[in-house]
Amino acid sequence: MSESRLKERLEYLKSIAQTEIFTNWELLTFLALFIVLGYVFFPKGKIEKFLSSPEDTNYELSRIYLEKLLKISSNPKLVFILVEREIGLGDYKIALKTLDKYREVFMKTEKEEEYLKLRYKILKKLYFSKIDKTKREKIKLEMEEVLEKIAEKGTLKDKEFVYREAISMDMPKLALKTSEEIAVQTGKIVWYRRALKLALALKKWNEALKIVNQIAEKDPKFLKEGLIISQTAKDKESFRKFAQKLIESGKFTLKDLKSIVFFELSQRDYSSAEKFCIKALKKRTDRNTVDFCLKVALWTKDYREVKKIIAESFNRFRNDREMLEEFLKVARMVNDRELQLKLADRLLKLVNGENR
Repeated sequence: MSESRLKERLEYLKSIAQTEIFTNWELLTFLALFIVLGYVFFPKGKIEKFLSSPEDTNYELSRIYLEKLLKISSNPKLVFILVEREIGLGDYKIALKTLDKYREVFMKTEKEEEYLKLRYKILKKLYFSKIDKTKREKIKLEMEEVLEKIAEKGTLKDKEFVYREAISMDMPKLALKTSEEIAVQTGKIVWYRRALKLALALKKWNEALKIVNQIAEKDPKFLKEGLIISQTAKDKESFRKFAQKLIESGKFTLKDLKSIVFFELSQRDYSSAEKFCIKALKKRTDRNTVDFCLKVALWTKDYREVKKIIAESFNRFRNDREMLEEFLKVARMVNDRELQLKLADRLLKLVNGENR
């Protein structure tokens, strides 16, 4: 073929190439048809895998594919791919709009928790992006609402996620609510402790007393914390309940007993102070407890109780010279001659070396 003939042929082909055979709408129609057929005949999951792979770098074209696919398929994975791409580009507001646009896809497939988690992820990124303080606070409120819904609808693992996020994002009320729910669900003391710590930090005394009471049912040593909290909250009724449970458990110290009695005396409730001592003596009869309760009975001028304590303790301390001398001193104070003689006689025998 001659050179001139070849040039003519190339010019002809060029003119054909420049001719618009299909309109843009026709091209989009072909594209939509191609996508539908591809999704029908392509092995399940392969398209999603391809569109989310690093090799797929054409964002705009992938977006068209994904949006067309979503018209024929309620597949949350496709929404995830689309939204994650927008997040990766830093288009958080667009990602949020896209996610909300396809919310129905998650509802249809009963995967609302996944929608909420992805929404929270976008909001958190938006919160830490360059926005002013007012907008940030508004987004934080929205984040808290989303976390509440996740905790409400989610599993135990979801609740733990919400608790961690609430702590890190300074949402103490939500952290308290969630930790309480987890504590009740798992029965683990560690979660009760976390809830109690938050309740105290927020000065929610009623909540704190409720929590410490729940812990104390599992471990009586927490009754002591209940005493401290109820004192701080100035809740006399709760204080007496914790005090009674502690004394009845027998796991109290002299310091605990003194704390209970002194609180009652400060409230000018001498009768209640004495009753706690009487209950304590049924559980503990060591010399320090007896000595303290004896003094309390003297302070409240209940001489009948004074005599009773000495009478019931006599045999236990019959060889304890120091205690017998203390009893004798008290017997003189209440002017009980019969008790004085009995104690003096026993002391005389001890001095003479009689131990019977």
